[in-house]
Parts: sequence; structure tokens; C-alpha cells
Amino acid sequence: MPMTRTAKILALLALVLGAPLMAADSSRAQQPASFGEWGLACQALGPSETRCALFQRAVRENNALVMEAQVLGLEDGGEPALAVTTPLSVWLPAGVTITIDGGTPKRQEFQTCAARGCIARLEEPGVLELLDAGNEMEVSYATGPDPAQSVTLTLSLIGVGEGVAAIQDAAKKN
Repeated sequence: MPMTRTAKILALLALVLGAPLMAADSSRAQQPASFGEWGLACQALGPSETRCALFQRAVRENNALVMEAQVLGLEDGGEPALAVTTPLSVWLPAGVTITIDGGTPKRQEFQTCAARGCIARLEEPGVLELLDAGNEMEVSYATGPDPAQSVTLTLSLIGVGEGVAAIQDAAKKN
């Protein structure tokens, strides 16, 4: 039975959240494992299907996740998404706020929580262009109802465009 797009994206999220940086297979082994500040993770979903994502993680000294951003859905011509994963200790009603280069903040609700964290996805037309054209992205989430209980991280967007182009070029060759 073929996997749905959602199942494929969830499988890729599981890979990105739990696996080290790696190349998809020998045909992609020549690609760099990173683009600017963004890493590349790929997973074979079948004999002729591979899904890749760009990601950037922020972790504490003990390697505990503070936040991870992933750019997903780049191979199939659908609308790409930005997924943000936070620790389980977030205050769910606040969601996640994403601001690119000081522009208009975009608030996203959490869609799900798994063992590794809670996930919010920004799926809207033009998100890829915003990430590619931007220099930095600010991601904020709350750990409690008090506004003082918030975490804000700034991530570099350098390398997003190059990484997306590499994934899409490789997908066209397959």
C-alpha cells in the first residue's frame, strides 16, 4: 500500500529528529552533508524513493533539544513546509511564532507531540521563497502562560536556497 504524503513527512521527521547527519545513498554521497548552517538528512522510503530535509538544531550542553527547524516536502513538487520541533515542556496554547528578517510574525499551532518533542508546521505558499531570501529566522515558543516564560532563538538562513536546490536537482535525476 503506498504511503500518503503525511506518512512520508512523518517518517522523515522521525529520521531527522533521531538520526545523525548522513547522505541518502551512494548516488547522493558526493553531496555535502551541510549547506551553510543547515544540515541535510535523507531516508530511503522504498527502492526508488528517497526523502530529504534540511535541518538546523539548537541543543543544550547535555544535548537536550531546545529547538529544531526542518524544511520538508521538497521532492514531489508539492508545497514545501517549515516544521519546528520544540521540547515537550512547551505551553501548547501559545504555539510557535516565526519571524523572518524582522517581518510579520507568523504564529503556528502545534499539530502533534511525539517522544522527542512537539511539532508545528508552517505550510503556506511562498514559505520557501521567504526562507531563501532571508538572512535569519527568529523562533519563539512559551514554556508557561506568563510571557516571561518564553524561549526565543535566532537561526541563520544562510544555505537554505543552496540546500533546497541540491535536493530538488537530485530528485529530478531519480
